[in-house]
Amino acid sequence: MTFRHVCGGLGDMLLSLESAIQDRVIDIFSHFQNAPAFYQPLGVTINRCEYFSSLEELGSLDRQGDPLPRTRYPKFNLPKAPIDPPSGKPIIGIHIEGSKFSNNAARSGGKPIKDMSPCFLDNLVDALNSKWAFPYVFCSPAKYAEVSRIFREKYQHPFKVIAFEDIWASLACVGHCRCVLATDSAIKTMAAILWIPSVVLVADYPDSFRDEIFLSPYVKDGLMRIVKYRDMDALNPRNIIESL
Repeated sequence: MTFRHVCGGLGDMLLSLESAIQDRVIDIFSHFQNAPAFYQPLGVTINRCEYFSSLEELGSLDRQGDPLPRTRYPKFNLPKAPIDPPSGKPIIGIHIEGSKFSNNAARSGGKPIKDMSPCFLDNLVDALNSKWAFPYVFCSPAKYAEVSRIFREKYQHPFKVIAFEDIWASLACVGHCRCVLATDSAIKTMAAILWIPSVVLVADYPDSFRDEIFLSPYVKDGLMRIVKYRDMDALNPRNIIESL
């Protein structure tokens, strides 16, 4: 028996989530290493799960069955966030990195990676100091200590680094945000699904799949503004922050 499947990263899993919940049993082909844990609280059973870490490995996978349809605004019950939002200030979500897979693919093709550069992040923290907001800084658990240190040293106000091992704990915190500044990765997709305005930093190279699935529909709906870059250090974080 064959089952429909999702192929890709966390953004693909989010947009196909409504279809996965309807099917109840699916196959997964992903570079996101905690893929089964993503589906477990939603009652979706995984028949087959295979991982890939490169475009070559992706091409060699034996994907049977049809892909799960994506929905621009999938309907599902968002779990409760494990923390309460602070009172008194609007929350601005900051997502600083792309996936290891996408960054490696960009490097191999001579394209800019998705991670916020050290220079951009340093200037971004300075810009945030003048904005009346409470930052939620989203990153992977592996970067928690590094990101916490950067903000402790330079940011003059309270903040929270969101880097839970449970991916739904982090995704649920996106729902606290009034707006989001993100790299081209899953947090910006979660924000779009929740109708939260965002500014997204997008590397300036042709990618019709990226644009047609993850960007253009939300730009058209007025939820997302794109800032393209070839050299992220050339961007002005203060201008970007003031536009949120």
